[in-house]
Amino acid sequence: MKVIAVTSCTKTKKDYPCTVREMFSDSTIFKARQIYLDKTYDDWFVWDEDDGFLHPDTIIEPYGDFYISSQNQHVVGNNGTQILSKDRINTGLKVLKQQYPDTSNIELHCHLASPFVKHIEKVFTNIVHIRPQKTFPDTAWRYVDATNMFLNGESREKCNSFIDERIVKEKNKETPIWFYHPEHEPFFGTSYYLWEAYKDSIPKYMLPELFSLCIGKINISHGWITNPDYLPYLKRNTKRWSISKSAPGYKHKGKARQRQGIKEELLKLGSLK
Repeated sequence: MKVIAVTSCTKTKKDYPCTVREMFSDSTIFKARQIYLDKTYDDWFVWDEDDGFLHPDTIIEPYGDFYISSQNQHVVGNNGTQILSKDRINTGLKVLKQQYPDTSNIELHCHLASPFVKHIEKVFTNIVHIRPQKTFPDTAWRYVDATNMFLNGESREKCNSFIDERIVKEKNKETPIWFYHPEHEPFFGTSYYLWEAYKDSIPKYMLPELFSLCIGKINISHGWITNPDYLPYLKRNTKRWSISKSAPGYKHKGKARQRQGIKEELLKLGSLK
């Protein structure tokens, strides 16, 4: 049975005609997948909802942004972004059926999100789904690590299983603490109760950020801090509050706990033959 792989396009694109692999090469997750697929498969493609499976060396024109379902987007209608209609998806599947009228002897490895696979399985009967992780950085790093595994002698099947394996992160638990703000009295409690007390000024979508503040992942949220020594060093412009880096004991957090250096790793892997 012939084995081929397929992945998806990305929102990040070049603004000029070029090959499929170049069109999406500015996307970290696409680049990580592309390098892995180049090294582990003889044939792999990108699924285009209009033109079926595109070979990575096919030259294409830039095009607008579309999502296959509302679950795959953050804002509907932003910069021309649209959800693909059922008619358009069905038309694309007809093209795919013309490309592959007999799929009985093909095993398709789908390096795709579930909404894509649900449509492609209407054409392909032998499918192996290699699922993405919950976040783009986690997914991209999985492909980087899997590529290194393959180069060190592991089988493609084991590498695919590693990519698909769910990353289980330790859940952070918050406990009541003191919050401080230059315009409000100190508040003792959890992030949710802080929002409850000040929900007229703190949007509900800020709750995850308040939680990150409470467990120490970030320094500030909506002007609230947990280190009172920072109070004299808070600044506010028309959009947000910030802390001067000259504050005593200030430590930048944000991405400090995230794994770094993926672009350098991709450059190294991409240069290997």
